[in-house]
Amino acid sequence: MADKDTGDLKALNLAGTTLLELIKLQKQADGPISGASALTTEDFHPYLKRVRMYLEKANPKIDPHRFGAVKVALEMLEAGERGVSNLGAIDYFKGHTEAIHGGPRDLDLGGKTVVNKPSAEIAYLRAVAIILWETFPKKRVELATAVRKTLDIKNKKALAKMVENFHQRHNSDISKSRSPLSIHLKGIQNLVKNHGYKKFSDFINFT
Repeated sequence: MADKDTGDLKALNLAGTTLLELIKLQKQADGPISGASALTTEDFHPYLKRVRMYLEKANPKIDPHRFGAVKVALEMLEAGERGVSNLGAIDYFKGHTEAIHGGPRDLDLGGKTVVNKPSAEIAYLRAVAIILWETFPKKRVELATAVRKTLDIKNKKALAKMVENFHQRHNSDISKSRSPLSIHLKGIQNLVKNHGYKKFSDFINFT
């Protein structure tokens, strides 16, 4: 039984990873790089086909919220491909994500709740602010102004404190990190380094 459970989790991980690859490509296409073109149906279809194949091999009982998040995300993208309504899939996806993540949720699908934990969206944007802070030190005043409303950070000094607090909890080995921001770093670094994302506003429309 243990071997089967491992196989189910591997299939689920592959389904989620494939979706992340597709979403990253979509962000690159829609992002701030001049001349980038949107993904076509022909671009989308092979990824969605792979995700469906992996999900067919996964057992939803092993990790129901992760399975639900991937399944809803797949259905949402398939609806977009067909040009029809996603029937509230975004809210369900967020509900499953927060059930795993532990943060606040508008649609409560159960799962753990961690007091004072930020939502997955806010954790992602805090990670964005940290990467931009460290990558573009000459633009820190501009960054502090940009994040003020979204992240409720009052000034540059408060932003510096957030960065400091993050590093006290962060570990590059995600399994050992005590920060919910750590898991987002590599994807954000890739967008900054390779795909022209340089300002907080480049990210805020894609969360």
